[in-house]
Amino acid sequence: AEHLLELLAQAPEVGVVLHSTWRFVWEHDEELLRHLPGELAKRVIGCTPRSVGGRQSIETYCLASGTKRFVVLDDEPSAYPAGLAELVVADSQQGISAPHVRSALAVALARISSRLNEAESGE
Repeated sequence: AEHLLELLAQAPEVGVVLHSTWRFVWEHDEELLRHLPGELAKRVIGCTPRSVGGRQSIETYCLASGTKRFVVLDDEPSAYPAGLAELVVADSQQGISAPHVRSALAVALARISSRLNEAESGE
């Protein structure tokens, strides 16, 4: 969580939506949030639906919430179309502790942050 919080600090306007399999462990989002570090839990704006899995849950969330700009951090790239620009592949053993993953996520968050700022300023 420490690495993720460091990266999110550079993009304060970016929220976190959980689509992790962790969301199936607890019946309610509030229960899941209680198990996250406090600062990370504050950045969570939602969870993808439990009724569908993987990519479909992300698409369902985006459609329902009107989300147009997002980054997916996942350690199962086979669940997504090849070349998906929004996908940052996490290391299945090291997660975002792996330097190459942190670097890729930092670039993706900067891109999203820039686009959000442009949208806010009407550009």
